[in-house]
Amino acid sequence: MSLPLTRSRQRGSAGQFAGKILIIASWSILVLLAGALSLEGLLKLRWEWRQHNQQSTTSEYSKLYRAYYPFTVQHINPFYLFFFPFDVGKRLSINNTVCSIDKDGFRGADFKKAKGRKLAFLLGGSAAFGHFSSSDNTTITGYLNEIQNRYYFVNAGVPSWNSFQELTRLSQQILDFSPALVVVYDGLNDAALMVDYWTKGLDYPAGTPESFDALAALVEDIRSKRRKINKPLYERFFPRVGRVIQKHILKNQPIDDSVYLWSGQGPPDSVMFEAADRYLANLSHMEVLAKTNGARFVSIFQPIGRLHDSAPEDMKANPKTAAYRVFRDRVFSQANTLHEYFDYSTLFDHYPHETVWRMQPGHEDVDDKVIFVDAGHLYDRGNRFVAETMVMDLALQ
Repeated sequence: MSLPLTRSRQRGSAGQFAGKILIIASWSILVLLAGALSLEGLLKLRWEWRQHNQQSTTSEYSKLYRAYYPFTVQHINPFYLFFFPFDVGKRLSINNTVCSIDKDGFRGADFKKAKGRKLAFLLGGSAAFGHFSSSDNTTITGYLNEIQNRYYFVNAGVPSWNSFQELTRLSQQILDFSPALVVVYDGLNDAALMVDYWTKGLDYPAGTPESFDALAALVEDIRSKRRKINKPLYERFFPRVGRVIQKHILKNQPIDDSVYLWSGQGPPDSVMFEAADRYLANLSHMEVLAKTNGARFVSIFQPIGRLHDSAPEDMKANPKTAAYRVFRDRVFSQANTLHEYFDYSTLFDHYPHETVWRMQPGHEDVDDKVIFVDAGHLYDRGNRFVAETMVMDLALQ
């Protein structure tokens, strides 16, 4: 008669044990959630403190960085994939005392100032846009309008753009203004984007705009009935904690120059040849469009800091430098189909004064002596010299 009682006690003990496990598991989950929420809050507070600290910094570089940041945000556009805000009101709202664009997305443009001069447009990426210039007037187009009076130059540069996007803008917008001269000032982004996508293991075709991988991750199939969300739960609900996990636990760090340099090699020459050939094809298409519409067409390969002999040694040693050189050399070995094409990639090796880099010791900030703010952007002094060189090379006087 004692056997059923023993089984009953066993079942009771098992039930109590299971209950304790359930309670412990529930409390553990609650503690983990509370810890994650607390960590997320602390990380948010740290981020806000850093933002406040950065905004209170009085260095000229910090001021310029804050002024240009709104223009680096990429908004979806039906023609160019990415552009400034599509809504005109939002587009004008990002203007400030350092940088401004008009309703058509041209920097510092005032067509009333043309005063009978022929219209000229400068296409390109952030270098043409004048990223890090101290004002609209100290961009390349600003100086061109000051030192010559044959053309009125309109700044049609857009940060991050490559030649494919420039080609689209020429055909969809700029030709409507009946320009007399079209100057394309680019090269770096076409090379850099190919290197970056190759480094990430993404087999995108040459000419793919920047951030296409991020866009593809958001929308894999626009007609799909079910939308897949590939992000882990911790990354969706605790984004800052997720970044900590990615970096310190999963060791999944974003690609940057240090990772790239650690790999010990850049993309094969064939990859850069593909990018250079697509770049040249886009330039050729632009030249045909411009000339067919009665405009003179000029291509300028922009200055690239890391290709200069005076560049910092660590910059010259980076594998990107070799990849960019392969790209540049391929372009000029094939560029005989273009009527007017100038190589400014190492323009400042022949500068009459020493080239000063902001990132070298003693020049951590931006001042009037600085030419290169970073590897791809010039300060006012550099922009003026580019403009003066263009006036001579293009016989604009």
